[in-house]
Amino acid sequence: MISYQENGALLQELFSHEGIGSQIIMKNCEQIHQANINDIAVILELIQPLEQQGILICRPT
Repeated sequence: MISYQENGALLQELFSHEGIGSQIIMKNCEQIHQANINDIAVILELIQPLEQQGILICRPT
């Protein structure tokens, strides 16, 4: 659950360890896997709307 009233809530949830919302999980939340080629499409889906809104700035590679 992420508050729409908190500025930057989605970014805090996605890019910080503490997050901003509530976590309901049956597994250990400390397990992190390294992104691989199969994760690119999902990562882009998360980033592109933020770029379009001007929240994130696209950097040329």
